Amino acid sequence: MTCKDCLSSGVCYKFQNIINGVKTYDEYFNKDVICSDFKDKSKLIELPCKVGDPVCILNPKRVTYADPRFNADIWKLECIGFHYMGIGNKKGYYLICSAGYGLSERVNFEQIGKNVFVGKKAKEEAEQALRD
Repeated sequence: MTCKDCLSSGVCYKFQNIINGVKTYDEYFNKDVICSDFKDKSKLIELPCKVGDPVCILNPKRVTYADPRFNADIWKLECIGFHYMGIGNKKGYYLICSAGYGLSERVNFEQIGKNVFVGKKAKEEAEQALRD
């Protein structure tokens, strides 16, 4: 791991000193020491939306539920969090959505843009996908 692999490299004074030739990497660190501020860039993911953003899910199978909000062609939900499942055939990153009153749906990130739409234009994109 080097400074180039660190999330903080753009604002780190040590990294700026190294690339500007003020000091060398070895002057700050030896081979066995990693900077206490090191955050590995490769372990980060970009989230598709923020908590609180609208989420629309197509209901193409016309599944019938007791709650009328889930009987529509498009389910209108809200993002309430994110989850990673690391085992089995459902491995991946998930968006957790809620319609309120304890009703929630878990959506794999891979479905976004196909039958799940997020953000300010989620409803319009979902309606367009239904027409297509």
